[in-house]
Amino acid sequence: MAAQEQALRTRAIEARVYHTRQDPRCRLCGDAPETVQHITAGCKMLAGKAYMEWHNQVAGIVYRNICTEYGLEVPGTRWETPPKVVENEQAKILWDFHRKTVVVIDVAIPSDSNIRKKEHKKLEKYQGLKEEMERMWWMKATVVPVVIGALGAVTPNLSRWLQQIPGTTPEISVQTSAVLGTAKILRRTLRLPSLW
Repeated sequence: MAAQEQALRTRAIEARVYHTRQDPRCRLCGDAPETVQHITAGCKMLAGKAYMEWHNQVAGIVYRNICTEYGLEVPGTRWETPPKVVENEQAKILWDFHRKTVVVIDVAIPSDSNIRKKEHKKLEKYQGLKEEMERMWWMKATVVPVVIGALGAVTPNLSRWLQQIPGTTPEISVQTSAVLGTAKILRRTLRLPSLW
C-alpha cells in the first residue's frame, strides 16, 4: 500500500519532499529520478534478471493452470522453470517459444498508468504472427495479453483474456503474484525490511 500511495522513501522523495538529499537519481542506474514507477517498470539495471523473474512468476501461474486443465505434469514448485515442451494426446504446451502455438500468451507488468497502452501494444505486436499462423496452419489463433500493473491495476479486459486461456486462472492469482514481485523488487532496491 505504501508503494501505491508513493509513500516509500525513494531518492526522489528524499530530494523533493524531505529535502535530505540533493540528487534524486536512481541508486541503481543513475539515469532517472528514483520513484516507485521507475524502480518497478523503468530501471535498466532491473530489466534483465529482476523483471524477467517477476514476469515468469506470473506466467508460471497461467502455465501451471493450463497443465492441470490438460492433465500434464505440473512443475513441483512455483520457482521451478517449466520444461520447454510438455505434451499429451490433448495438448502441447511450449514455454518461451515463439512459434507453433495456437494461443499466444504474453505477460507484461508495466507501471499502473500504462496498462491500457501496453495491452494494446501486445495485441498489435502479435497481429502479424496471429494472421500468419492462421494462414499457414488453417487454425484459429488467439493472442492473449496478460497485463497487470506493477502496483496491481488491471484493465477491465483482464478477466475476459484469462478466460481464453485453457484452465482456470483467477485474476486475483496473477494480480497477487505481480504485486508480490513488486514488493520484492522494492524491498531489495530500497533495502526495506521484509514483512513476512
